[in-house]
Amino acid sequence: MKMRSFWVGTLAGVLVLGAGKYAALTYAEETASSKNTVPAAQCADSETAYFCETTPEKTVRLRRGEKTIWELHLKAPEGKPYIGPLCLPDGRDVALLRPKDHVWHLGAWFSWKYLNGVNYWEPSHGKTKLADHSVKFDGAAAEVTLHLVYFDARDPGKIVLSEERVISFSAPDETGSYAMTSRHRFTAGEKDVKLDRTPPHSHGGGYAGLAFRMSPTLSAFELKCENGETEMTKIREKSASWIEYREKETGLGVRMTVLKGTPETRFYAQHRENYCFVNPCPVLTAPRTIPAGETLELAYEIHLGKR
Repeated sequence: MKMRSFWVGTLAGVLVLGAGKYAALTYAEETASSKNTVPAAQCADSETAYFCETTPEKTVRLRRGEKTIWELHLKAPEGKPYIGPLCLPDGRDVALLRPKDHVWHLGAWFSWKYLNGVNYWEPSHGKTKLADHSVKFDGAAAEVTLHLVYFDARDPGKIVLSEERVISFSAPDETGSYAMTSRHRFTAGEKDVKLDRTPPHSHGGGYAGLAFRMSPTLSAFELKCENGETEMTKIREKSASWIEYREKETGLGVRMTVLKGTPETRFYAQHRENYCFVNPCPVLTAPRTIPAGETLELAYEIHLGKR
């Protein structure tokens, strides 16, 4: 598979599907265009074609006509890259961004809870920073490589943890279904790094890592987990590799799968009116330590549509 690649910030581009045509714009050409899209004359099927593009606002997205299917935000005030919207094939956006009850929930995003006792989940001293990134497009598929660092704002010169993250989006199939995979490689700095969470309790706790805060629409969907459980406290008691929220009438839904986890991984899942949230926490049953200079690898998939 041959992919076009470039560094965002020095070159931005658009790749369009439609009559086998594509177009790429330089950063200067893009920013001169108020809509930041390929000229209509170059897009033979602009209303139905999928096309990937980057924007001056440091986002990467897939569009079909005027509709954004998914969008990865690289420049966020929280410092954490996040994805939203994330749409089902029928156009419904299932990602909920910064809800009033938890304004730090960012659609689909990754955040540790505690690193060496410092809070990185809610606004606190723990900071996540994007160091650099690159983007590759292959038609309606995209791959984004991120390099991030984690540090305590009270001692910003010391990197606690570094990460290479590769986020890949498949091209939508004939039903409009697609998948996002997120692969992570964490390396501890000069000291051991203890990964921890708030211990699980009767109404919550036990969260860290890749998380997905979903639209309240999914409260009407059916929840299924590989381990056969449907209630939060029961789901987290048993290991499972996948969990899903699916609409009976249409067959559309969201499935999250652990491709590479830890022995401590369990799903923390909420499924109630106005609160749908899923997180395969890699430290739910117990904390885990990455020794100084050593690594931890994790990988996940979020599939949207029909299976």
